[in-house]
This record gives sequence, structure tokens and C-alpha cells, in this order.
Amino acid sequence: MAYAGTISFPDGTILHQWLLSETSEQLADMCRQEGLDASCEAKAESRKKEILGERMLMKTIFGIDTPILHNADRLPYIENSHINISIAHTKGYLGIALNHHHCMGIDVEQYRRRVLGVRGMFLNEAEQQWLKADDELAHMIAWTAKEAIFKNIGQRDLVKSYRNEIMLLPYPSPHIGETITHAGCFKSEDFYLQTRLTDGFILTFTCPKRYFPSR
Repeated sequence: MAYAGTISFPDGTILHQWLLSETSEQLADMCRQEGLDASCEAKAESRKKEILGERMLMKTIFGIDTPILHNADRLPYIENSHINISIAHTKGYLGIALNHHHCMGIDVEQYRRRVLGVRGMFLNEAEQQWLKADDELAHMIAWTAKEAIFKNIGQRDLVKSYRNEIMLLPYPSPHIGETITHAGCFKSEDFYLQTRLTDGFILTFTCPKRYFPSR
């Protein structure tokens, strides 16, 4: 069983994790054993694993077949349910975050993603000033943080400039093994961010700061 437990966040979000160590054929067999749809039209092996893994993880979470649907912006939702959902996956990992009260977002990336060469495409001028140009880990955090906020916003047409409208506040130079709490904003909305630097990947969670309990 590849279910890897949960992570709880202060706003009430629960992140369920699945380690995608199986092949798509193995996941299809697992789906059939659970009475789930084992068919998949995706061509790439990685995408097949993600789709079949999502079905298995949703069954593990809810105990019944709970399909994931997508709206016009390709964002996930659960039919006839008020539960907010956000999904992130990378090689060997699938995460499904759920919140019963408000929207949130998660993003995950492996360390090998090359971001330094495209920093000008997703960082505004102020961010390029405080982010050291050779600090790849810090840039990876920025990448996942902006992706998580983008998912949280939920409407792609609201974001006219991904680079300039989704903004991040400075955070310290990170190290693998750390969990960093930081902040960002989109227009007049402030966002709480938490990034975990595991041995294999970077995982970032976000929600509007108004939903984060004050201390």
C-alpha cells in the first residue's frame, strides 16, 4: 500500500499523500480490486500513474469511489460537495489537499527542475533583487509558492500577470530538511505559505492569511 499518511495545516486543511512507486499496470490492478474504473486514456506513463493514483487515493480517503472532476479552468472539484480540493504531483509523489471551509492550494516539485535560467519569467524585479541569483533552492520555493497561490486563486482569467501580480515577501536562504513559513500576496489578498523541503522534493501549501489563526 502506497498511502503515506497526512499532513495537517493550521487552517484546517488536511493533505493526504500517496507515494507513486507502482507502475500504471499495478495501479490499474489496484483500481479493479477496489471496484474503480481502471481505464485511462493518457499516453504517458507518468500521467497514467497520476490519474490512477488519484482514484486510489480518493477511495482511500473517502472509502467509496469519489471521482475528481475539472472545471473550465482545469481545476479539480468533487461533484455535489462543498469540500475544496487541491492536487499536486511529481515523480514518485501525489498529494490531495482537502478543506471543508475555504479554498487553498498546494504545489510540489522535484529538486532537479531548472529554474535559475528562467527567473525573469516568474519573478518580478523586486523578487530578483532579494533572491540570490545562484540560490536554486530559494528559487524552487518561489516557483512552488507562486504555483500554489495561482491554484488557490482558482480563476485563471483573474491573473493578468503571473510574474507581477503574484508577489512573494523575502524569506531566508533555505536548506533541505527545513520547513519554512513565509508570505505572499495577490492584489489586496495576503497569503500564508508553508514550504517543506523533504529529501526528495519541495512541497508548498498556501491559503489566504485571513483563514490562518492568529497567535
